[in-house]
Amino acid sequence: MDSSSLPHADGFAGQRMLVLPRPVVKAALAAPSAPDLLPTDIGYFPAAANHYFARPNGSSQMIVIICVRGHGWATLGAKKYAVNAGEALVIAPDLPHAYGTDAPGGKEPWTIYWVHVAGRKAPALYRLLSNEGATPVFHCGEDPETLRLFAETFETLQQSYGADNLLLASLTVGRALARLVALHRSRSSKESTADRIEQCVAFMRQRLAAQLSVPELARMANLSNSRFAAAFKRQMGYPALDFFLRLKMQYAAELLDTTSLSVKEIADELGYEDPLYFSRRFRGIHSLSPAQYRATKKG
Repeated sequence: MDSSSLPHADGFAGQRMLVLPRPVVKAALAAPSAPDLLPTDIGYFPAAANHYFARPNGSSQMIVIICVRGHGWATLGAKKYAVNAGEALVIAPDLPHAYGTDAPGGKEPWTIYWVHVAGRKAPALYRLLSNEGATPVFHCGEDPETLRLFAETFETLQQSYGADNLLLASLTVGRALARLVALHRSRSSKESTADRIEQCVAFMRQRLAAQLSVPELARMANLSNSRFAAAFKRQMGYPALDFFLRLKMQYAAELLDTTSLSVKEIADELGYEDPLYFSRRFRGIHSLSPAQYRATKKG
């Protein structure tokens, strides 16, 4: 790990983690037969509640994280991204970043496989994985072969740090990351715009307490802002953020109908710090205040 790292809350039941001694890494990369890709750190964190890591100065390695369950997030430079189950996160060498599970004590902490990779081909592989930096978070599914190759890389490094084992680990992690490139390209080329909009809608439903933006959703759909906005309105009948607001207020109405939560508690549930502002947004959609809506007989 880099000296600039700021780790928090490591130590998760069932975790596996291996970090090559830095003298071993330095010697391997300086050798005449240095591997093009060297996995320097690798691990598996299941249900990693309160997981958080920040590197204000970035890492000298490329970092790849595959989220197989739960939710997380990443801030890369000045941009923040959600990371959901079935998605991969790739971080460029030397890019300031932070990442972690969805929220401290959250109900769905992420379960992740992760690896740090050094070597002369790491920057080029980053460009392939991230589509030239345009999509550092992308859908990859839970590909069993990729995860098997991660596990095989771990087992190889666990045996020894000898030159032969480092070469085998290099080849194995290269195969794993090549699969991720292929999964990314295949999904990007085969998915219709309609499929991408549906994925964004599913993401909205999972993030009703969030504050989303059109650029964030457009990146998720791998579309320009203008193309995404036009496609979303054409498919869903409303602009993206208007549709998201309607989803929020639909869920608020459901909570008013089915629970005894107060208006303030429902506002909190949907990410509104000001219950009066929440009530105004609710009235704008339902033409009634939350209290009036709850008092209205239905059915």
